Amino acid sequence: MPSPKSQNQQQCHSFLLRHPDYFLDAAAQYYPFTKAQLIRYHDRLKWYLISENQNICWSYDLLQETKDLINWEILSNNPSAFKDLSLLDSFSDLINWEGLDEGCGDSISSNKGLLWDMDFIQKHETKINFKKLSHNTSVQWSENLIDKYLNCWDLVELGSNDSVPWTLKLFDKYLDETDLRNWRINTNSKIISNFDLVEKYKNLLYWDTISSNPYLPWAEKNLLHYWSDRIKWLGIARNEFLFKNDKTFFIKHLDKWYANNYNLFGSLSSNPALPWDKFFIDYYKPYWNWEDLSLNEGIPWNIELIDIIVDDLPWGVFRDYCLEDEYGKIIAPTGGFILDPGLVLNESVPWSVEMLEHFENKLDFRVLRLNKAVWKKAFNRLVDERMVEDLMDLV
Repeated sequence: MPSPKSQNQQQCHSFLLRHPDYFLDAAAQYYPFTKAQLIRYHDRLKWYLISENQNICWSYDLLQETKDLINWEILSNNPSAFKDLSLLDSFSDLINWEGLDEGCGDSISSNKGLLWDMDFIQKHETKINFKKLSHNTSVQWSENLIDKYLNCWDLVELGSNDSVPWTLKLFDKYLDETDLRNWRINTNSKIISNFDLVEKYKNLLYWDTISSNPYLPWAEKNLLHYWSDRIKWLGIARNEFLFKNDKTFFIKHLDKWYANNYNLFGSLSSNPALPWDKFFIDYYKPYWNWEDLSLNEGIPWNIELIDIIVDDLPWGVFRDYCLEDEYGKIIAPTGGFILDPGLVLNESVPWSVEMLEHFENKLDFRVLRLNKAVWKKAFNRLVDERMVEDLMDLV
C-alpha cells in the first residue's frame, strides 16, 4: 500500500499536471531550483520569475552562469539574491543601482534584504539612489543617518516611510504642516501613532485614518471620549485594537454600524478582530462587503465555512479592460488585464491540494500564482526534485 506521503504526492502531481501553466509559473517563482536544473531547463523557464525567486541559493557560480538570462532589474530587488555581499562587487555593472525616475522596487536601493546601516550606505553612497532608499523600510533609520545625507533624501518619500522613528521633534525638524497636504505623509501610520504629533496637527489630519489607527493610546487616554467631536465611525469600524480590547465592542455599538450599513459594514468586513465564525458571518450576511471579507486574514477560513458563502465570495480574477483615448472613447475592446481581488489572494487560508481540488472550478490560476502562501502551504512539502523534473519533462 502506498504511504500517505506518496498518495499526497500523487494527488499533488496530478493537480499540477492538470494546470501546467500554473506549475511552470509558480515553480519558477517559488521552487528552490538547483544550478543544474536551471541550466537544464533554461529555455523552458520564465527568467523574470526566476529572478524573483527568493528560495534559490544565489551564488557567484550561478549568477556567472546565468547572467545573460537573469532580469537584473528584478534580481536587484530580490531580498535573497545578495546574502553574500561580495556579489555586489562582482556583479556591480549588472546590478540596477539607479532605477527609473518614478516608482520604487526597481533598483537595489529598494531591496529589503540588505543591511542598510551607516557603514553599508557609506560604502556604496556613490551608487545609491537616495530617493528610492528614502522609501526603504529596512534602512536602520536614525537622526544621525538622516542628517548625514540630508541633502540626498527625498523628504516626501521619507515622510511616507513608516519605519522612520517619527516623533513630533523629528517631524518638526525635517517636515512641516505643508507636508501634511501629501496623503501618503498624512496617513503614515508611524506619524499618526504619535499622540503629541496628532494633537498638534489635529486640524490638518484625516480623522477617518486617525480613527482606524490601532497604535494610538485609545484605552490609556480614553480617546473615544477625548476625541468624541473628531472621531469618524467609518474609521473606528476598521480599528483592530478597539475590538480586541473589548470583546463586546461590536454589540455595544450596533446602532453605529446600522446607521450607515453599507459604509460601516464595508469597513467592518476588513477588520480581522471581529468575532468571526460561520454563524456571525451568516447572521449579518446581507451587509458585508464581500471583496473586503474575502481578503480578511482574521477569519478562520476552512472548506466548511467557504462552502456556506461560496456563491457570495469573489475569488479573484484577471479580466480584460477596454482601451480608451484621452477623451474616454473606446478605441479597442481590450487593452490589457485588470485584477479583481478575491479569496485566492488571501494568505491566511489553509491552502492544501484538497482545498484547491474542492474549489478547482472557482480558481483563476493566473491569480493563484500571485499568492506565495498557496505554494508554501499546499505544495512546498510535497514537491521534491524528482517531481519537478518529471513535471518539467511532461508539461
